[in-house]
Amino acid sequence: MPLYTKYFYTKLYFYGLLLLYQLMALPMQAQWKQLEQKPLNVRYDLPRNWYVGGVMKEKACHCYSGTLNSAFKGHVNMVLFESAAATDQEVKKQDVWGYTFIDAPAVQSVPAQNFMFEQTVSTWREDTTLQVIRLYAKVENKHYLLYFWGAASDLKAQSEIIQRIISSVEYIEQP
Repeated sequence: MPLYTKYFYTKLYFYGLLLLYQLMALPMQAQWKQLEQKPLNVRYDLPRNWYVGGVMKEKACHCYSGTLNSAFKGHVNMVLFESAAATDQEVKKQDVWGYTFIDAPAVQSVPAQNFMFEQTVSTWREDTTLQVIRLYAKVENKHYLLYFWGAASDLKAQSEIIQRIISSVEYIEQP
C-alpha cells in the first residue's frame, strides 16, 4: 500500500474519532430538565441524572411542604420547602429529617429568576462534617427555603451546577 494511502486512512480515522467525540459531547451539555413543582408554585432546572423525590405534603414529612432532589450517587443533596402559614423565622428553623442548620451570620444575596434568595453557609448541628448552603426567600405570601448539603469538596465540585439550579428557580403563579 502506498504511503499516501496510509496517510489518508490515518487522517480519516483521526477525523472520524474527532467527529464521534464531538457528537457525544453535545448531549452531555444539554442534559438538564425543567422541573415544575406546581404544589410548591416553583419551577427550576435540574441535571437529568439527579434523583427527583416528588412533592411531600406537611403530614408526610413533618415539615412544610417540600421536595427532595439528589445528585447522582447522592454526594450533593437538595431540599426545597415552601410554606404560606409560617413566619420567616419559623421557616428558617425548619430541620431536614432531624438535622438542624447552625445559624451563621454571613448572609449574601443570590438572584433567582424572579426574586432574590438570602444565602447562608454553615453545617448541620448533628453532623459538622457536611457543609450546608441555606437559601431563603419570600415571594408573594409564600416562604421558600432551599438547602444544599454534602462534603465541602463535593459542593465545590458541583458549584456550577448548584449555581445554575439556584438561578433557575422561578416562582409560578397558579391560575
